[in-house]
Amino acid sequence: MAPGNIQLPFTSKDDANQLLVTALGVSYVDAMTETEGIRGPSVRLSWLRNVYENHLHQGHLEYATRAYLFHLVGCTIFADKSATAVRVVYLELFRVLASVGQIALGAVALAYLYEQLNEASLHQTH
Repeated sequence: MAPGNIQLPFTSKDDANQLLVTALGVSYVDAMTETEGIRGPSVRLSWLRNVYENHLHQGHLEYATRAYLFHLVGCTIFADKSATAVRVVYLELFRVLASVGQIALGAVALAYLYEQLNEASLHQTH
């Protein structure tokens, strides 16, 4: 896949765990532990802050940068109703840091907002 190409979405937790390992430099066990307790392939924002701080202190700036950007969009553009987690699929946007400036985040955010509007408008029966 070319650096500017982004493949969204993926659905399996294994894909999410692999992306966490390669993009954030966490162990597969840590990734699996984090994604197991949350609905869908998501991570808690507090876990993401810890990953950021650990990499920053260890001097792993590329991993720290990805964790920071992922946390930032998880708190703002891609915030969900829980306000505590972000779906791992959005980490794909920051996999290749050199291409971040080429991503039309406005279009991505608009697509996300339409998705959230669709979910909010569906009648739920319990």
